Amino acid sequence: MATKKKSGKSSKRKTSEKILQAQANKKELLSFGQIGKMTYTELGKALTKGTVTEKWLKSYYSSARRKAMSRLARVSTTTEFGPVEKQYFMKTSNLTTTSALLHEVADVNRYLSSSSSTIKGLRQRRDKQLASLQRHGFNFVDQSNYGDWVRFMQWFQSSEYSAYYDSNDDEVAEVFNAAEQASPKEWAALFESYVSSGVNGNEGPERR
Repeated sequence: MATKKKSGKSSKRKTSEKILQAQANKKELLSFGQIGKMTYTELGKALTKGTVTEKWLKSYYSSARRKAMSRLARVSTTTEFGPVEKQYFMKTSNLTTTSALLHEVADVNRYLSSSSSTIKGLRQRRDKQLASLQRHGFNFVDQSNYGDWVRFMQWFQSSEYSAYYDSNDDEVAEVFNAAEQASPKEWAALFESYVSSGVNGNEGPERR
């Protein structure tokens, strides 16, 4: 019974969206696909020009939010990529101002277009980062311990070691490249110490 009820709600929702899209076509409003590529500034301009309305944006946001929440549920079930960045999208009913609506639409657009919103995207990003690590001699990091490496790097960025390893720059934070002051062997030793401590980045290894 629960399955049929859910299916019925889904069918009604799709029918409602089709009706709204047909109405939007008559008014020459932007499609959901077009809105999904827009930034906060672009959304504001579209609202001023009348190519979208607040009602149409709320309808789009409701649909996009469901998709985003579904993706979040999927990516949060895996640990192979390390901690998944937490996202929160307000319920449509809580968007009581135009500014809040535009911000949430822009945020959900940004999330849905990011590689971190899908398992496939996360794997592609992982493989790219692993290739970068391999080029820099970090052969001790592979798919089997990549999740631990991500957690390790998050801990590292806020640890006392960062000054010694001179890794406080955007390139390192983004792609996990090594700084010249520390060799891959030294990184491997610190990483091994971190993993063996078994604290998952809450404290990390003690510096000797």
